[in-house]
Amino acid sequence: MFSKKTELLLVKDCFGLESSIAGYVNFADLKQNVREEISSYYENQGSLYSIESELEWAYAEYQKCQKSGAEYQSSYIEPSVTMCASNAKILCFDMSVLSSRMQNAKEYHQGAVFDRETGKTVSIWDLFSVSKEEAVEALLSSVSEENLKNEMRQAIKPEYIILSGDEVNVIFPEGVLDSQEYSFVIGIEYEDLQGVLHDWANPDKLTDTAKTAYSINELQTMHYSTNRTNEKELTNI
Repeated sequence: MFSKKTELLLVKDCFGLESSIAGYVNFADLKQNVREEISSYYENQGSLYSIESELEWAYAEYQKCQKSGAEYQSSYIEPSVTMCASNAKILCFDMSVLSSRMQNAKEYHQGAVFDRETGKTVSIWDLFSVSKEEAVEALLSSVSEENLKNEMRQAIKPEYIILSGDEVNVIFPEGVLDSQEYSFVIGIEYEDLQGVLHDWANPDKLTDTAKTAYSINELQTMHYSTNRTNEKELTNI
């Protein structure tokens, strides 16, 4: 007789590079060496989450539900990599993770820029025609609260800056800013960065296809479950 199992955690392992589209660029149409460089970068980059810690959290919550009689609802992790902007010189990507813990969803983002001819990474600060300090001030210009702005000046990292076809986003993850309970996002239109961002760094406008294209190409779902004897088990489907 089979014991009853409860699904603890679903992990969707995906790299959607092959179907990414940004501006007028399809990732699959890029030169082979460029595709290989970018793919290698993300393979070596690692994930933005820890399966072990997520599973430990899920199992602890499951045990709490067992004691209280509440229904445990499976958690999940959904990572993806999307080409979000491009032009004749650069390719911009967003690596994101959507994490749901008992229906409480969180999303993490990490940006990267690559040379379109070589596939090598490009420093985000090289996209600006001014110093790093001046670029940061321009990116944070819409923040009126000085204490918060000072906090952001200290916390900002290159990977928090993500170029899309419509605007530049600065995404501070949850926990980075002590004064903020959740993640904090700033959107800056390109016209507001004139004289700050190099002209060659302005991405092409997104096509309708790129706006609706989803990045996932290869998807593997792993189900982590537990039986009634508290024996944790991993099942691949």
